[in-house]
Amino acid sequence: WGIPTICSSNGIDFDLVSIRKVEKKRESINLIAVAGLAKWHGYDRILRGMGEYYKEGEKREVQFHIVGEGSPIEEYKRIVEKYEIAEHVIFYGLKTGRELDSIYDQCSIGVENLGFHRTGVYRASTLKAREYAAKGLPFITSLKLDIFENEKFVLHVPADESNIDVNEIVAFYDELYLNIEFSLKSSETQPDIISKQNIEKAKSICDICVTMLPVIEYFKSKENK
Repeated sequence: WGIPTICSSNGIDFDLVSIRKVEKKRESINLIAVAGLAKWHGYDRILRGMGEYYKEGEKREVQFHIVGEGSPIEEYKRIVEKYEIAEHVIFYGLKTGRELDSIYDQCSIGVENLGFHRTGVYRASTLKAREYAAKGLPFITSLKLDIFENEKFVLHVPADESNIDVNEIVAFYDELYLNIEFSLKSSETQPDIISKQNIEKAKSICDICVTMLPVIEYFKSKENK
């Protein structure tokens, strides 16, 4: 609209986010979604994908932890009932603080937005992606994210109404957590290393101290004139 702007992106204060405490061993693959639930989160896509995944027979155990409240919750519960996957999906309602952190500690992959295409949005600078990264979580998204386009800890899925292919999530998990060789210290696990790598990379590009630099530089330039 002809108004001068300072180009920046969303950022969060990484120092205010507690890193998930990775459990040493979990047999199942645990996904987590934390949100004020709305249609654009698209978690119905992953629930239907889980339904199809389990219909195929005995599989690797995949659990979906949904934290939050909102209008889609009843639809989600209907999908869970239809596909008979209640033992694989946990609804927590609203959780904060230590309760929320304890749920994060159980999980190995975050679920970001999967339905923003429903509002005509295909590219975004979401806070949720930054929050998962600050927790040390790899995550799944259907968006083109401004700063996470080519990161190995992000699984991109189609921005449409298709069911999410859970086999693809399992393969993503295995590549991250099982198939990569690390030189581990005695007290560290592969999830520990992955978390640290994710946080280190994400902090360098989306900590608030980094994303606000264009604003700081603008005011510095004004002061020097």
